[in-house]
Amino acid sequence: MAVVLLNVKEPVCLLGGWAVYLTVNARYKESTGMEYLGSKDIDLGFHFSKTQTPESIRQSSYAASIEALKQMGFYGRSFRMIQAYHRETGKRLSQDEAKKVPLYNIFDLYVDPLFDNIPDKFHETMGFQPLDEPLLRTVFEEEQYAEVDEFGARFFLPTPSVLLATKIKALPGRNKGHKRHKDIADIYALFWYSGVPPEVLESDLLRHVSSKNINVALSDITEEEYEKTAEALGISPHLLKDTFSIYTTNIPSKKMKRAEAHNSKWVMPFALGYDAFVKISRSLFQQKADTKAVSVTQICSITSLSLRLMKANFRFLKSVGMVVDDSPRSYRLTQLGAAYAKAHAMKDNKALKQTSLEIIKNSHLKALSDMLDLNPECSLDKIYAWIKTHGRYPDGSSQGNMHATESTGARTLIRIFHDAGLVSDTLVTELDSTSKPASKKRRTARPRRTPTGSTSSFGSVSVNGIGNVEVVDIDTLELAESYLKILRKKLTKIVSDTESG
Repeated sequence: MAVVLLNVKEPVCLLGGWAVYLTVNARYKESTGMEYLGSKDIDLGFHFSKTQTPESIRQSSYAASIEALKQMGFYGRSFRMIQAYHRETGKRLSQDEAKKVPLYNIFDLYVDPLFDNIPDKFHETMGFQPLDEPLLRTVFEEEQYAEVDEFGARFFLPTPSVLLATKIKALPGRNKGHKRHKDIADIYALFWYSGVPPEVLESDLLRHVSSKNINVALSDITEEEYEKTAEALGISPHLLKDTFSIYTTNIPSKKMKRAEAHNSKWVMPFALGYDAFVKISRSLFQQKADTKAVSVTQICSITSLSLRLMKANFRFLKSVGMVVDDSPRSYRLTQLGAAYAKAHAMKDNKALKQTSLEIIKNSHLKALSDMLDLNPECSLDKIYAWIKTHGRYPDGSSQGNMHATESTGARTLIRIFHDAGLVSDTLVTELDSTSKPASKKRRTARPRRTPTGSTSSFGSVSVNGIGNVEVVDIDTLELAESYLKILRKKLTKIVSDTESG
């Protein structure tokens, strides 16, 4: 880190884990006898205005810093700068050398530049879209920083309340366990070792982030995360929880229950393709569920989906605020749910984008949205990994390393995010291509007539009361196999009853 700070150009602000380290380490070491935790990444903040010209962008401290990092051997990947090292020898590796070394033998040092404002001309000038951190405006425009001389370099260090706000805002979008543990540790360390009294720190924090967002972020921390973070800090998990309870004790009981529900299971569509999902919402609207309660069995008869499958997906519809339950087996469309269904029925893409975005931003799906905001070029595999981790779904052999039921639901979820404009057309094209049969031989296999009259390359499986699966790829094959197991159990019971009678 010292070498990086010596070479970047002022004015620059140090953010992230290393900023926390410099803020708390002296007091932490005095209290515990240990150095505080360092960080793998180096986050640097730069100041821009929205209206900066291409020429001023090229002459900025950011551009000069990037050029200096390149001279040191760093190379760019999207908005990030990377320096690869050999794990065993510690030798710096050029970009070409790194390609020849196995990944397990490479250690990457990342420098992540962040902006308070992204200039309108930045992309056409530099060729990529950077990340912004709006809280940097507080640093540069309101001078919420201390000037620090460390490692022979001079840079800005945000006030503890600004650093704390950045950590709390980042926490819901963290999809890697170790990064979440580090953020949780940083929040704890800033609270106790920043040198600012906790009551003052709490008051200042509320200037940068709302109490609601604080509550939601901290209430989502699991018992396992408390235990692992406490172990890294060498403290009791109870001390960590008691510290955070200052912010979470005032959550309304209904929201607390919702947070606990999300914590136990991150809900998404279950074994349901996108077209079927849209068909359910349209059917509800056609049956006037916006003005009266409609039974689940009624929607089952219209959509030809099983009761079991329907009940599982109404749980998702309810979790995102599209329906409310009127009785154990009947539902009403909310105003938002009706607007969504109507947008689909009228093929109004503008309204569909608006309602899809509202559904995401006002439900537990916002956590995934926040992650995508932080990682605008996130790959399909990383999205699957995030969904799998937050849903705590078991390993499977289908796309995304999930079972067919979860994998199908994840694809539907990604399509909903695409409707909201949060996922690119390119990624959805990749999504569709990876769900098709990979083998040309299979694609040209002789079609067989299915029980419903449609044709498929591989046929279909139909189980009364469960549903019909047309086999077109490995995911639907696994789903069909699960239906066959159900059918086998039914037939075995019939034979057994017959023989005993």
